[in-house]
Amino acid sequence: MLKNFILNNKKLNLLYDGKIDREYRIKPGPLNEDEKASILSDIMMKSMLFQQNRLKYSCRLLSCILDTDYEYLLQNLKLEKNELDKKHRQDKGENADYVAHIEDTTINIEVNNNDSYETMLRNQEYAHRLFAEKVKVGTEYEYSKIIQLNLNNFAFEENDLLIDPYYLQNDQGIILTDKIIIIQIYIPNIRKKWYTSGVESLTELERVLLTLIEKNIEVSKELGKGDPIMEEYIEEAIQVSRDESFGEAYDKEWALLDQGRRDGFEDGKNVGEAEGAVKAKTEIVQKMLEKNTDINFIMEVTGLTKTEIENLSEN
Repeated sequence: MLKNFILNNKKLNLLYDGKIDREYRIKPGPLNEDEKASILSDIMMKSMLFQQNRLKYSCRLLSCILDTDYEYLLQNLKLEKNELDKKHRQDKGENADYVAHIEDTTINIEVNNNDSYETMLRNQEYAHRLFAEKVKVGTEYEYSKIIQLNLNNFAFEENDLLIDPYYLQNDQGIILTDKIIIIQIYIPNIRKKWYTSGVESLTELERVLLTLIEKNIEVSKELGKGDPIMEEYIEEAIQVSRDESFGEAYDKEWALLDQGRRDGFEDGKNVGEAEGAVKAKTEIVQKMLEKNTDINFIMEVTGLTKTEIENLSEN
């Protein structure tokens, strides 16, 4: 069978051969009074990052990911239409989450709450279609670069990578082209690092990402403290999250996501997985207690009660 194709007697090692790990994901759901929407919400991503009057927020994030001067990005980055060119005239239009252009480079950000293999394939299709759209035809072809950033609300077991770039390259690591780069960012692994090692262990990029992603307002303020742009983001994000029209769109989004999640993989859960999740959370709490982490902070990030945490401290 071609699906089992082996090149040069070497089996291809596929990313999705690993088992999905959802333990530290951001859980969708209605917002409490002490919460703001996460940019892992599609509506929040488009409201706070994909807006020309809020360009500074995506520039702050991209300055960290791409190691590029923030002011330079702010002056030169241009948001572009996120509707992809149709493959066929009769096709229904498809929209990317975020598309911007600077110099000869298109930047595409995709938020992935769905951890299916098909989602990854769709994102690859988006990247290649955006790349093809930027080919300029004149006396000779001119090819633009595409950098796709996947904010994944899932990780893989036995894979502790936080940021994982992919290129077209051979077995010797020789890159065929630098025109298409896909970067996988595993949010749960960043949150796990934060829970186990504390805020001081986080890089600048990791703090910015978590400030944008975390729902709890006080936690976000702690993560974004000292960063003027992120401090301003939090205040504006709170206002947006409290807007009535935004709330209606947000509630509809998470309800559809939750329904799709239950239809897609709830039936696959078993008792062993549930026990493993409890064990993992117990180990996290005990490590945080060993570091004398404030119990109120532990309650916020784990969802456990004070009594439950105190019981764990006695074990």
